[in-house]
Amino acid sequence: MGAAAVVKTMAMSCLRLCQALVGRCKMPRVCNHGRRDETGSSQTAEPLLQASWAGAGVADNGVGLVVRAISGDVVLEQRGVKSDLAVDKLLEAVSEQTGDDSRWMQLCSGADILQAGQRLGDKVSPPPSGRTLELVLLRLPGPPIIVESTSGRPIEVLPEIPEPGCKCHCDRNYRFTALGEFAQKSGMRYILTSNDDKATASTEVMWKLILKVQAVVYLNFRSEWHATCTGDWLERDGWSCQPDMRGTVSSGVPNGPYQGPVYSKEVEPGVVYLMGSNCGEGTYFVFAEIPE
Repeated sequence: MGAAAVVKTMAMSCLRLCQALVGRCKMPRVCNHGRRDETGSSQTAEPLLQASWAGAGVADNGVGLVVRAISGDVVLEQRGVKSDLAVDKLLEAVSEQTGDDSRWMQLCSGADILQAGQRLGDKVSPPPSGRTLELVLLRLPGPPIIVESTSGRPIEVLPEIPEPGCKCHCDRNYRFTALGEFAQKSGMRYILTSNDDKATASTEVMWKLILKVQAVVYLNFRSEWHATCTGDWLERDGWSCQPDMRGTVSSGVPNGPYQGPVYSKEVEPGVVYLMGSNCGEGTYFVFAEIPE
């Protein structure tokens, strides 16, 4: 059996185990040795397994490591890998090589899943003398859209658009009184943001949308003046005004209720950079239409 076939067999065993775990729990990514995770199970180190690295004579100098995708392609190679290598660090190294988000990766050794918070030697025996240790990378499905705020303030993707009367932001009590045409579109998501990001300059990135699928992203401004304050990045980055589209109506100070223009853009999978609102009226509202 070739190397690729062996990797695929190992990966399928690990994938079935992942699927079984997903069906039973939330698969928490962060846990520490000797503590309990969200499922209540004890997460302890494997002292005998760790000791086997010393017994094999590789504890000091380490071993060669290869991480392969399910296809058999090598995604990471390292030398001098030791048993105390944190799985978190290994995931970060794979992320740097592949460009994928480490939160949606899983490393496997045979049918064993390496959990974040563990060390390599807690789960993996040293390879035979002179051999390279091989792990399999699984890419987990993950959500279709992930959001980040460059300020570090709270931001999240809601699974559906808010109802009238729901809050517009994480940090204000402003409410939507109408959702306009957004309420009529299927597959629509709302990005719940922090209004304190409103002072971000229009020359700086305020939010990032990381998309795994094609989507149409909408930016709903509070007023015509609000869109003008934001600057010329809308035209520069290919955003188109939708003059016939009814946007949201929302409460707020100092000039509420607010109702402003909607801009949209069709985007491919990748990162969408949303520039600063640069306006005292607040931040714009972000919607994403994901195909179902």
